[in-house]
Amino acid sequence: MLDVRPLAYQEEIRECLKAEESELWRWFSSEKFLDAYADDARLEILKCAYRLDRENHGALYAQADQVRARLELSAPLTLYQSQLSTQLNASLSYLPCEAHLIFSGPILTTLAPTEVQWVMGHELSHFMLFDGFGGEFLVTDQILHAMASSQARFRRARRPLCSRRSSGRTSASLPSSDLRLSSVRSRKAACSRGIL
Repeated sequence: MLDVRPLAYQEEIRECLKAEESELWRWFSSEKFLDAYADDARLEILKCAYRLDRENHGALYAQADQVRARLELSAPLTLYQSQLSTQLNASLSYLPCEAHLIFSGPILTTLAPTEVQWVMGHELSHFMLFDGFGGEFLVTDQILHAMASSQARFRRARRPLCSRRSSGRTSASLPSSDLRLSSVRSRKAACSRGIL
């Protein structure tokens, strides 16, 4: 796999969450959570998309194989078409050591083949970020999704998640009382999409 590095802000958010939300970090890093996450991700794929098999979509898989080769990515890749969205988009459904790309709307017929490859490369970069670095950016992503899905709770915080203080130190500005582990646990099904 190519030596891809996270952006500085991604590293800052990760460090902020590890330091300021250590209880959450431990839960989202736990084997119990990661197993449930993988089960939820598989179920979501089955509910919202149909698989594009290699036999009937050989040209698309040939494009995907070129992108994987450029990225030096050896993980298996499965392609899907969403049944729920008409908007042009693509997303990654991450599973450990497996990449699942879901295309939405008529993206495959609207974009030129080169553009489809760019989209694939972008989505597979999410895979590389989540699969590398000890899985820490997957954990970061899942915590951020849980926070976003609990908007009412976090609206009271009124400040960004991590803010730079005059000392240059990054710190979490969400009060611990606004972020209860139990509320995040109940929201883990909403945590299956990547935003990093």
